[in-house]
Amino acid sequence: MKQQLGNITTITIAHRLSTIQDADRIIVLAKGKIVEDGNHASLLKDFPHGTYSKLVSQQEELDQQTTAKHVAQHAEGGEKEGVLEAGADEAANNDPEVLLAKEKMKEAEALDKAHDDRVQAAIAAINDPKKQKGIFKDKIKDYNKPIILSVIGVLTAACIGLLNPVMGALMMKATYAMLYIADNDSGKTPHQVMNFWAMWMAISTAAMFVFHYVKVVAFGYVAENITENMRRDVY
Repeated sequence: MKQQLGNITTITIAHRLSTIQDADRIIVLAKGKIVEDGNHASLLKDFPHGTYSKLVSQQEELDQQTTAKHVAQHAEGGEKEGVLEAGADEAANNDPEVLLAKEKMKEAEALDKAHDDRVQAAIAAINDPKKQKGIFKDKIKDYNKPIILSVIGVLTAACIGLLNPVMGALMMKATYAMLYIADNDSGKTPHQVMNFWAMWMAISTAAMFVFHYVKVVAFGYVAENITENMRRDVY
């Protein structure tokens, strides 16, 4: 992983200790809370009876049993050694703690392997020039659901953009009325004309406020959905 990702910060969630043993910082969680924090050496030193130390001991015990089994299988010996090997294997296989530990290790290895496969596939896709083209657009399209929120955000942003020149025109009309440049053919006083355009300015301002609020809410949900879907895909 270090060779492929390079000198970048990487967060790894794992059950198999060999995956994180060389990490600069290891955080041990128990029931949703952080119980231990440090690297491999400091955790073993500062928490000799802690969760991480127990997991290390269990894994070392399983590794020793596996190694002893392999050595016994390949060792040359007589019938007595074969009987001892069979007896040791039978005792180990019947031990509930060993069986439970083996089952948990198998489940952890399966989870880690599935995660490693997803990481390798993502790295391969990023490093493949053929797949780099359009990968960002395709991913955002998959993560951005429901698409109606993006449509609403774009439409409200367009409305805000259209209201800006309208506000300028209304302000110009109100300014003309204040300077007595208004058209008197309508029979209205400059004060009435100014109030008319000021009313439309107020309406436009209220509409712009509503559009801006809807735009912020829509794009906020879009960003939250994209982030949530990306995290679900990665982790």
